[in-house]
Amino acid sequence: MKYEKTIVLPLTASQMDAGGLDFYTAYPLREWGLVKRIRQMSKSNTCGELCSLRFTWQKPKKDASDEQSFLYETLAGLIDAAWLLANAPLATLHIERVPEKNNLFALAMFENEVAAEFELNECLPDSMPATHFIKANFKNGHITNQPLVGHFNEEGSILANDSEMRRMVIENPDWDDCGDEIKTCERAMMHAIEQGTYPMGALHSTEIINAINYALGLQEAEIINIIRKAV
Repeated sequence: MKYEKTIVLPLTASQMDAGGLDFYTAYPLREWGLVKRIRQMSKSNTCGELCSLRFTWQKPKKDASDEQSFLYETLAGLIDAAWLLANAPLATLHIERVPEKNNLFALAMFENEVAAEFELNECLPDSMPATHFIKANFKNGHITNQPLVGHFNEEGSILANDSEMRRMVIENPDWDDCGDEIKTCERAMMHAIEQGTYPMGALHSTEIINAINYALGLQEAEIINIIRKAV
């Protein structure tokens, strides 16, 4: 399918004209049903004021992305989703990263005092599936797709290594894993672009990428090298 506008990644968008509307920035999580539902509840004041968000993003080592994609697509996309839900500009970002691993914890604060936590880990045993959770805490309740008990919405625990994953206690042996929602979000984004409902331009890419670079303490030469790789 051919689109009239170019679709670019957040890192590329951050270097383009902030006022330009001749391209789309790839933030597929904007089209995730859970993000849309949380946003709807916030707008309708169903559970009161949004107070905080927590994103848990995990995948096995065999599916781990390269470092640039991990930081400037996955993390950037999650921060964009949090910005969309918080409905306020990003104020601060702190990142604690495991050296040489796609494994980090980040804390973002928005100008309306909504806090967002990000737990990203692409180091799970190869036998385990990806898991993607969001928990939105409101003054009078919360909405989440995270299981109340267990790792895969069941009682008990799991034992996993790269070759095998076993459920030590299981209520339903036919239970199906949650799978990876990202491809669905990407298709939904493409459909939204086709329908004209997805916003054009860099969105908040410049602010998000700059905040990530600052939180990581990158020097100017390192940033220039990252940008060159993205072009």
